[in-house]
Amino acid sequence: MTSPIYQLDTVLSKRYIEGACSERLQDYPQLGRLLAKYRRLLAQWHDAPAAGSTYERTIEFSSGDYYVLRWSVERTLESIRQTPLSLSVPALLGVLDAEACLEEGPVILVHHPFLAEEAQHILISGGRRILQYAERGAEAIEAYVLAPEQHYPALQTPLDQLLYLIHGSIVALMNYMEGHISEEELQEFLDQTTAFE
Repeated sequence: MTSPIYQLDTVLSKRYIEGACSERLQDYPQLGRLLAKYRRLLAQWHDAPAAGSTYERTIEFSSGDYYVLRWSVERTLESIRQTPLSLSVPALLGVLDAEACLEEGPVILVHHPFLAEEAQHILISGGRRILQYAERGAEAIEAYVLAPEQHYPALQTPLDQLLYLIHGSIVALMNYMEGHISEEELQEFLDQTTAFE
């Protein structure tokens, strides 16, 4: 399960998911079959070259596994339908990536709800501007914070979208096994990957 943009051998194993649950209250009987399906889907989808201006971010798991998400900056800009917020420059230094693409207009962050709470926002545009504002002592900067339904269509390729959805399914599986969500709520997450079959 290795590709230049993902390594998920450990994460897509029954042992990892069951072991990662802090307190397993229930099992998911189809877990082995579901993980095998995800491995097959990933083997079917090949990476396409990035077109246009992109921002990429490596998402790492505690196991050492990872995947890379890539956003089309142009499609991200097209998806914005809101007024920018005023965000704290010092707070944004925590999500700073000086390589984030565009250097004009409000900065752009995407919300990735499947990450640890302290890392759920990914800066995809404006890293250098945040540094410049911080150096000048500015307290605030204009920013767009895009919800998953806003930034998901801007993911560069179907493989990026599939990786994002598989991560969401893994988190939902663990939440189900820990008793935090119902079987119906779990199924909503799992159904999102059916478009890739």
